[in-house]
Amino acid sequence: MNITSTPLAAMNISMIDLAVIVVYLVGIMMIGILSVRKMKLTGDVYFLAGRALGWPIVGAALFASNISTIHLVGLAEDGYGKGLVVGNFEWMATFTLFLLALVFAPFYFRSKIATLPEFLEKRYSSLARSIMAFMAILAALLIHIGLSLYAGSVVFETFFGIPIWLSIIIISVVTAIYTVVGGLRAVVVTETIQTVILLGGAILITYLAISKLPDHDVHNWADFNMKIDVQHSAETMDQAANALAGSDWLMKKSPELVAAHATLKKLGELEAKAAGDNASKDQLVADTKAFAESLKRKKQLDLLTFVIDNKELSGVLTFDPKRVEADAVEMAEKLGNTLTDEQIQERIAESYDNKFDEALNKETFSTSAKALGEDLEKPEEASVDIMWRVAQGIKDGEKLNFVVSELDKANFSDLGAIFADQAQWDNFATQSAQFAAAAEACKSASKKITETGDMTQYTGDDKPTRTPRLSMLRSEGPFNWLAILLGYPILGVWYWCSDQTIVQRVLGARNQNHAQNGALFAGLLKITPAFLMVLPGTIAFVIFREQIGGDAASTLPVMITKLMPVGLMGLMAAGLMAALMSTIAAALNSVGTLVAKDIVGHFRPQTSDAAQVRIGRIAAVVLMLVAMAWSTQGGQFGSIFVVINKIPALFLAPPITTVFVWGVFWKRGTKQAAIATLICGLSIGFVLFLADTGAFGGKEWISSQRYGLGIPFMIQAFMMFCVWSVFYVVVSLMTPKPAPEQVENTTWPNPLAVIFHGKLKGWYDPRLITITLFVVMVILYYVFR
Repeated sequence: MNITSTPLAAMNISMIDLAVIVVYLVGIMMIGILSVRKMKLTGDVYFLAGRALGWPIVGAALFASNISTIHLVGLAEDGYGKGLVVGNFEWMATFTLFLLALVFAPFYFRSKIATLPEFLEKRYSSLARSIMAFMAILAALLIHIGLSLYAGSVVFETFFGIPIWLSIIIISVVTAIYTVVGGLRAVVVTETIQTVILLGGAILITYLAISKLPDHDVHNWADFNMKIDVQHSAETMDQAANALAGSDWLMKKSPELVAAHATLKKLGELEAKAAGDNASKDQLVADTKAFAESLKRKKQLDLLTFVIDNKELSGVLTFDPKRVEADAVEMAEKLGNTLTDEQIQERIAESYDNKFDEALNKETFSTSAKALGEDLEKPEEASVDIMWRVAQGIKDGEKLNFVVSELDKANFSDLGAIFADQAQWDNFATQSAQFAAAAEACKSASKKITETGDMTQYTGDDKPTRTPRLSMLRSEGPFNWLAILLGYPILGVWYWCSDQTIVQRVLGARNQNHAQNGALFAGLLKITPAFLMVLPGTIAFVIFREQIGGDAASTLPVMITKLMPVGLMGLMAAGLMAALMSTIAAALNSVGTLVAKDIVGHFRPQTSDAAQVRIGRIAAVVLMLVAMAWSTQGGQFGSIFVVINKIPALFLAPPITTVFVWGVFWKRGTKQAAIATLICGLSIGFVLFLADTGAFGGKEWISSQRYGLGIPFMIQAFMMFCVWSVFYVVVSLMTPKPAPEQVENTTWPNPLAVIFHGKLKGWYDPRLITITLFVVMVILYYVFR
């Protein structure tokens, strides 16, 4: 997306909402600065808040620094597209926070450390500390700040028409000011406030979404379950119908498809002229509308869009002028009390032009023409591509057996057998004689499912329907229960137990008990996103299906613009800013600490306390500038939510988790093993990451079911952890064992000592709280199984 695509004049936001946003930005900045006005900013105060944080602040700060705009948008998007299963990323965090509280926090306090790399120096060596510091700074730059900043700025452009470049500058400057001036104390104070605003905004959008369900004949959980399953089943049959009909088009080289290819080529030529010529652009818009309307009359627009989308292109052909105008009118009515009629019409025109430009940024006509031409040249390959893309999605949604049964009922058992067996998908084109008739049968089934409105009645099965979209434990897809169970702990230990950006709040606690209970309080808060961020997206699948369609990324923007009146939109914007700023502030403060303590302080121990604070501030500013530049490239990586998990899963989390887990549980682990594991894990893991993100030949050579090994990235994380664990143990046994004093205060005598050391202190003992939370999580997983 062009970062200068939206003019300031097109900002679709009322003065009331704008005032709410401005007040929030100024207010949070002043609160952060004033929170340290009477404090002498020594190194201990600046980097660790004077080690005086109570457990509620520790827990709220942990939660706020974790939840970013990526989470708010990504969880709603996946809630709409996949269902509750993505909530596992939130609930599993609670279990890894148990590990932070019981396993790691006691050593962090016993060692009197200021940074996580410092702990590695005490357990292993100074070189291990330096390597870990570098990896932590890399994570902060790539993930915590860079991609979060980009995702947030895109959201604000989508919601309010605020240009991406302006969002990046404003949010970066405001966050950097109070973070650089006030240090960790300012960060945690503002994060506590932002947690309240964030949860308040999430509760509000959830409440407003639920209040709309009765309008769609949903009055209880059973109705909700049935409504989702009906829509999911009908949608699945539509996807199967499109796959069959699109393949039939290609195999027959349909005259309509050939004509569409020629038209797209002409539009591509006109598009090239339209860049600096308003007359050509007006002609392009008119021709596009005429082309789309013609295809709609022939009931071919959706099918042509589907065929082109199979090449992972989308945008121009699905651009709906009537919907854009309706949305612009609705927004103008919200702003009407502050705008003249002439201004309202100007806003409608600007919204139309901007939406068309945005569509062109997503997909050009020339690109579509080229993709369609390639399909027409090799129709057999194209039809197999469609089969893989569609059938894999149906399989991941746990509806493949349903499609097979519907094909069998319609007397297309040969096609059903191919759908049922992934090993046969490459033979899809051999059944082309049945495509057209089977597509009609699937369309008919979809229509009948919608008309019946009851899957139990439709299937004739008395067993109550349980839609996969409301289950946390799925058997298929990249987030199946086994991948989550094995892979998330590897990510979780890295993120929650050894990442400086997160754990720095725990290091600032007033004592060990507050540190442990603060982590557990964060674990309690992490239960809420499944209900307040994922569930609203699932509700949108019911109430806003027509508006969102296949563009799941627009789920939260649509919900906000459709559900929230003027004023509350500004409040929601403040909640989104809270999520973004708290994540960035946490990362900035941690980077300043790492540079001052682990790099400058380590190599120049004589550096004064005041100089370390000054260096930390400079480092934060420099990293912010670098991250701002990097953030503009965020749109190059497709799904940001997937990328922010893939990056650590493949080359950060496995080696770091290996070194920390073996380090605290095995006294024989050596510094040579730790250093070798970190270096090899980072370098080899980075190559694997590139291989699985299309850098080599444009294909995912590891996770792709078709071209690669078919290993989900969560399972990859677990497998890499196993590899590096074996590597760590072998190197340790080949090198001299550590001195007893080196492991005395950094290693548990045995795993059971985590639970059974010392007497219980009372109801507030972290071990009792952990057991209580564990029981709650087991109950929740049973209910949403």
